[in-house]
Amino acid sequence: MAASAIVSAVALPASAADGDRHHQRPRVEISRVQADSPGRDDHSNRSLNAEWVEITNTTRDAINLRGWTLR
Repeated sequence: MAASAIVSAVALPASAADGDRHHQRPRVEISRVQADSPGRDDHSNRSLNAEWVEITNTTRDAINLRGWTLR
């Protein structure tokens, strides 16, 4: 849960819609985070691949994510 709060705080301002950010929803937002894989965490590829971030486009338009970095 703490990881999702940190990721959201870092990623959302960079991806917010242009213009007045107080009155518009972000065009792209982090909607779900699985920061800790279920079961035993043994740092294997299988364990790491069970950690993920879901990003949602809140518009009807396509969003080009080329050059974006999620930290």
